[in-house]
Amino acid sequence: MAIQNVVNSAQKGAVLLELLISSLLSVGVIGSLTLLLVSSLKVGTNRAHKLVLVESVSSVVQQIKQDVQRAGYGSGRGVRATLAGVVDTVYIDKHLLAYRYWVKEEQAYRHVVFKWRHIEGPQQTYNEKRVNNGQLLICEKMSQSALTLEQAKRSGRMGNCFNLFDPNHVGVSEFELAVTPHTESSVSRQLVLMSISSYLVSNPKIKYHVNTLVFIRNSE
Repeated sequence: MAIQNVVNSAQKGAVLLELLISSLLSVGVIGSLTLLLVSSLKVGTNRAHKLVLVESVSSVVQQIKQDVQRAGYGSGRGVRATLAGVVDTVYIDKHLLAYRYWVKEEQAYRHVVFKWRHIEGPQQTYNEKRVNNGQLLICEKMSQSALTLEQAKRSGRMGNCFNLFDPNHVGVSEFELAVTPHTESSVSRQLVLMSISSYLVSNPKIKYHVNTLVFIRNSE
């Protein structure tokens, strides 16, 4: 007796539909996982870049604080070193910090100036707000006699000015200073508030701002 195979067309169609739905769901899951992975990698990369920026700025701030503690140190007891024509141990302008101190090994005074300089270029934006393009410079000059502020802050002749950060990586949108007198035990000294705002040149959205206080030891 001949046996005839019977094909259930409805069942076959149902299997194809299930495969199609399963494939679509798989594609959706894979797509979601891919987006999640990309997002996680982006967040991780941004955090790594932020950490590098924070470490760079923190290192520079610490360098400034350590060096400014030497401001006013003279070559002899009771001698307070200041820039020529400047009364205070540390000269403060809105974007400039200047002072001098004696270096025994050099048998001369080191004149130090930290200054912010605006640089021309495409204006960066962050949250639709403009970010100032700038650099933080240090100028150092050795001299046995006191230099004026103008002499100390110029680049060249006995010393040049250098960028404290790699200008291809870190920009400084703000370097602002303010000084207030601090009286303790009838002795008045300078207290300097320093504010630095920085950003990554490659991604201005990654920013870091720090405020710090510097107590000037040799104010009197």
